[in-house]
Amino acid sequence: MKPMTRTYYLLYDDLRVFLEDARRAMDTSRWDHLESWGAPCAQGTRPVGGMRQVFAKWFYPFHLTVEYDPASPPDDAMMLEGLRPYDNLYTDDCPTIEFLERMLPVFELWKKAGTWEFMHPWIECVLPWDTAADCIEQVLADTPPGIQVGGHVLLWPAKGATSRSKNFMVPAGENLVGFGLLPAIPQKFWNEMRERLENVSRMMLMFGAKRYLSGWVNFTPDEWKDHFGARWDELVALKRRYDPDAVLNPGFLPFDVAP
Repeated sequence: MKPMTRTYYLLYDDLRVFLEDARRAMDTSRWDHLESWGAPCAQGTRPVGGMRQVFAKWFYPFHLTVEYDPASPPDDAMMLEGLRPYDNLYTDDCPTIEFLERMLPVFELWKKAGTWEFMHPWIECVLPWDTAADCIEQVLADTPPGIQVGGHVLLWPAKGATSRSKNFMVPAGENLVGFGLLPAIPQKFWNEMRERLENVSRMMLMFGAKRYLSGWVNFTPDEWKDHFGARWDELVALKRRYDPDAVLNPGFLPFDVAP
């Protein structure tokens, strides 16, 4: 780890151009960290499901970071060569330790605004590269910009071989795209939002995604089996052996643990 980081704050107005540039960035050895998400710009209201709802034009911030020694700062033109952002907003130099703590002000803002105490039924998935743009565009078309109030829309292009965990299920392919809606929902609106989030999860699966299991998952037993595929029988055997009383994550994985 080097003592300083430089982050280029790029902005894209076209999801497909962003994904092409993200793949280009992943295929080079220039970068130490890549980060991206969806950012809505509210445009007014339109009918959605029989009711008028605020809708947004979506933009895609892309933050590319390189570590460096103070005596050898990066060559900006070389680092950004070949990328085609809508705008190059800002370049930030900071000590690497501050870069690692860059999200703390966001969490503090959520706490001060009260949204930290809301429900967080996050819907995250890993999409095949070839279907990612279609899925993301369809989901975001009906996602209100209010999701940014105490929440987040996550995008993380990644290589398919990034994780070596046998139980981290991802689609096949050299390149993948992580995508997630990370809302903060007041408890009184949960019943209203639950069906919408379940529909988002189903749409992700229709596009060939695998759900990322850190968030809210409401799978049936058959959907759990589909998720783990050939790994299912081994996981059931491990659960029966090491957790026969279903003490760990009760109800999370509906294994039949009866002897």
